[in-house]
Amino acid sequence: MRLRTLCTIGIALLVLLVGVAAALVAVISTMDVNRYKGVIAQKVSEATGRTLAIQGDLRLTFSLVPAIRVEGVSLANAPWGSAPRMVRVKRLEAHVALLPLLQRQVRVRRLVLVEPEILLETDAEGHRNWDLFPQKHKGAPTHGNGGVPTFHVREVRIKDGRFTYRDGASGRTTTVRIDRLSILARRLEGPLTLKARGAYNGQPAEAKVVLGSLVALLRNDSLPVTAIAKAAGAEFTVDGSVARPLAGEGLALAVTFKTGSLRDLSGLVGQALPHVGPIHFTAKVSEESRTFRVRNLQLTVGQSDLAGDLFLALDGWPRLSARLTSRRLDLADLVPGPVTAESAGRVFPDAPLPVAGLRAFDAHLSLAAQALRAGSVGLEYVALAVTLRDGRLSVSPLRAHLAGGAVAGDLALDARQTPARLTARLEARQVDAGRFLQEVARNKLLSGGKTDAALELSGRGDTLRAVLGGLDGRALFTMGEGRIENSAVDRLGADLLSEFLRILNPLAGKEASTHLRCAVLRLDMKEGVATMDRGLAIETRRVNVMGSGAVYLGTEELNLGLRPEPREGLGIGAGSLVQLVRLRGTLAAPKPELSPTGLVKVGASLGAALATSGISLVAQGLFLRLTADKTPCATVLGQWGREQGAPPSGHEAAPLQNAESRAGGVGGFFKGVGRLERLGSGDARGEPPPATRSEPVRNSP
Repeated sequence: MRLRTLCTIGIALLVLLVGVAAALVAVISTMDVNRYKGVIAQKVSEATGRTLAIQGDLRLTFSLVPAIRVEGVSLANAPWGSAPRMVRVKRLEAHVALLPLLQRQVRVRRLVLVEPEILLETDAEGHRNWDLFPQKHKGAPTHGNGGVPTFHVREVRIKDGRFTYRDGASGRTTTVRIDRLSILARRLEGPLTLKARGAYNGQPAEAKVVLGSLVALLRNDSLPVTAIAKAAGAEFTVDGSVARPLAGEGLALAVTFKTGSLRDLSGLVGQALPHVGPIHFTAKVSEESRTFRVRNLQLTVGQSDLAGDLFLALDGWPRLSARLTSRRLDLADLVPGPVTAESAGRVFPDAPLPVAGLRAFDAHLSLAAQALRAGSVGLEYVALAVTLRDGRLSVSPLRAHLAGGAVAGDLALDARQTPARLTARLEARQVDAGRFLQEVARNKLLSGGKTDAALELSGRGDTLRAVLGGLDGRALFTMGEGRIENSAVDRLGADLLSEFLRILNPLAGKEASTHLRCAVLRLDMKEGVATMDRGLAIETRRVNVMGSGAVYLGTEELNLGLRPEPREGLGIGAGSLVQLVRLRGTLAAPKPELSPTGLVKVGASLGAALATSGISLVAQGLFLRLTADKTPCATVLGQWGREQGAPPSGHEAAPLQNAESRAGGVGGFFKGVGRLERLGSGDARGEPPPATRSEPVRNSP
């Protein structure tokens, strides 16, 4: 057959096909497709169990990519729904490729929704209104060509849409307004791109998401992901991959988040958030088998910063671990607002302890911070480790520098017991009391006054106040030489401080300062009552003071007595001093009572007036033991030393170098009492602790 003959036949066939196609177009274009609206509505209703209504015209524009256009479409809501319609669309357009239909593939070139309104909601029992198909169809096996879809939408566009989600259990409603949205996948194997602009809960928002390919997503293969979202001044970005995207497993993502303040996001989350910020967060997040790892974490909040790694396992009993470092950490940046007592007139808040939360997971966290501020208290070179296991929380070790000195200790809260048991031990060395007061109270009331402290406490309760109400333990505070600025006391205008200064220095009104030689406070706590049996001693250049009494920690009541004694050769007679200063009231509102004569004896005979509470009876006996003492600081320290196994009176108290074996594992908390006894003779020099050296301390947990 000649080539010319073949060309002639081919041209004839092409003309025939064009003619047939033209005839088909002519026939279809004259069809009234509106008569099929009832059939379409019936089929959808049979498949979903919901009524489909088509109020407008149904139009068909025929070409190789026919266009179907329908107006006024709505789908009924579930019978229990809060509104009669679940879906309402002003106009819907679908452009479907004709030739792929011959291969049993539906290729939608473009799907356009104009002013769609979609309501998704649940009821109080958790039923969902988007469960459209009968139960018999759920879980039915699907057939296809190896996972490649037989239905493909190349492009979706939404204009002026509104999506609402209502949670029937909580009653919370989330709204999304879409001004413009486009989803584009030109090829099955090509990238899938989503762009959106609108508002989330009334807050302007926009997003762009790029996925590796639609085929990878539907096959649940590894999927590259890049996303950026902006809303209410905040920005969130993700870059990485998801190994099993349909299950949301196998994450390997670089994440960033930044916002000017959390308060700006209140509208997004539907509740008021505090003013915390600005915030900038970056990290690499990975997940495998419900185990999440956060590496290279960098967080700044206000002027504070955190860095480190975090591990969270959810494959069984939840386990959390983190290793964090910080150059500067201010708790006010993280928890804004003052921390105050919950009840007026009380110092100790009735704050609940996190007992229930301690039984929910295990954790181990370590923190090393160059500077940490909690309210007005500033710490340096902080190192701590927090361990939570089987309901027992422990903070050990805890180390820091404070006001030129060093503090160390440990804390434990055992929620396995009912009520919970709290134990704490703390040692402080060479803390500059004057510097501490200046940093905390912003005044120059005191200069000098290097202070050592040792505390060992335990109590039971589910609130802080309950723990203090039954507290057991002991505490010792010793202060070396310092100078009280008399004018600073007057400027404070505090009557109690002024009266106390006159006790320490009867000539305070004529002198610029009061020389403090030493001060010692020893407390013994039993079932919430802290007693001082001649446990308070103060020595100044002119007066020695010895004190006894009790504090009822449960009610914060005070009943303390101070006996001043003039030092010899300073021109002050005993008759010019009160015999006893009594401090009554509460910790929040102490009330001094002064008497120039016989208050000790009168106090001992008040009888029923003083016997109205146990604290008065305790204090009454302690007041009777108050006597003059030439070296009260040494006396108090000597009593402490004897309780710790020191030699009897008349011998120098030996340092408690073996306190750990004698005090049930207290460690070094009560070492060095022998050195501190030199305070009683006015020698407060002593060797500074190693932690006061100027070079930085390596304190990584």
